[in-house]
Amino acid sequence: IYSDTAWVKIHFVVTDSFYYPEFVKVNNGAMVTTVTNVGNMGNRQDSSGMFYNGHDFLYDFSPVMCINIPGYGDKSAAWVHGRKDFLPLSHVQMTNYPGLKMTRVRTEFAPVSTSSLPPYHWFWWWYALEQEDIFFWKPAKPPANNPVHYERAILKCTKLHQSPPPPWWSYITSEPPTLPDAYLGFWADFDVPSQAFLRNKGGFDQSRNLIWIYSDSSGFQNYYGACLFLNAVKDSDTSRAPFAAYILRDTSDIYAPPEYPYDTLCKYLTNPGWEAEQDSATDMSILVSGIELRNVAPATMVTMKYALMVTDQGKADLDTMANQIRRVRCGDVNTEGNVMVSDVVYLVNYLFKGGPEPWLYYCDANGDCQVTVSDVVYLVNYLFKGGPQVKCNCVT
Repeated sequence: IYSDTAWVKIHFVVTDSFYYPEFVKVNNGAMVTTVTNVGNMGNRQDSSGMFYNGHDFLYDFSPVMCINIPGYGDKSAAWVHGRKDFLPLSHVQMTNYPGLKMTRVRTEFAPVSTSSLPPYHWFWWWYALEQEDIFFWKPAKPPANNPVHYERAILKCTKLHQSPPPPWWSYITSEPPTLPDAYLGFWADFDVPSQAFLRNKGGFDQSRNLIWIYSDSSGFQNYYGACLFLNAVKDSDTSRAPFAAYILRDTSDIYAPPEYPYDTLCKYLTNPGWEAEQDSATDMSILVSGIELRNVAPATMVTMKYALMVTDQGKADLDTMANQIRRVRCGDVNTEGNVMVSDVVYLVNYLFKGGPEPWLYYCDANGDCQVTVSDVVYLVNYLFKGGPQVKCNCVT
């Protein structure tokens, strides 16, 4: 039906390396999810959003940006819940490391605002995002009601940098001295699980940069989905806390109704603070604004690191995983925060005496993508004989 008020917005992309959106399933035996080359994870697909133990925990996920477009105001970009604001700049690159119980996914994409057509001078020249996801899992001591139990987490690293201009750029306009002001963060719609998606509550521990959604439905109270913010680095400056973190109602806070005169995502991304909605009668999402960027030089590099975690064993299990991820580093086999002789003992017990399994990635001291007696020897040399630093650089 024709209407002179119904417009179809189309972006024309001029490039010699065009990539279509790709959706690839990761199934590592402990967790199933869908990854893409447009930043999204989960993609609102059944059994593909951190699917675990017969339940789907994560409905949708995406990095988000708010960019101040000169002459156009604040415009947000995300690929989640029907929004498709990222253009792929690479294929999905996925590598499995069975010797470390780990999967790595790497992609690159760039923001395109669908809320208003961009002028020709802003897309290619401004920002590109590189996303690296590392899926960890390890068997854990099973609870009595669950014979198969894994601790599992996704470590995510989002890198923001200048998008290289095409060769013909110099014939159109000169370089801007700074990139536009922007905010970089992420949006996670945990349903914990999908069977209870309309009865969620939120909470946070600001001292640990941990924010979570949990179920308020009978039979699911131990189900949690959480985000642990680790750091944001701008060139050499490191921030250990996010700029802002919110748990918001999807329908009234996250999605912008047509009558709103402003971009609702930008409203929260640009507003510092922590806030958790407690209305369990509505669906909610986690929105984190990781870093504020102003007067950004074109050569600036920004990196944001955080983790997604799910559990069906309650808050104590979530806290255990969060504490391990916050303090662990290469060679810290027992995840106590330091590399000591006790880590050598722990690794020997695992390899030769049937001891508990550690996070194998952090045990790969010599960086050869497997955990063997050679890593024990490497740790001993490092601790007691002046040997080289531990590496864990199988995944760089």
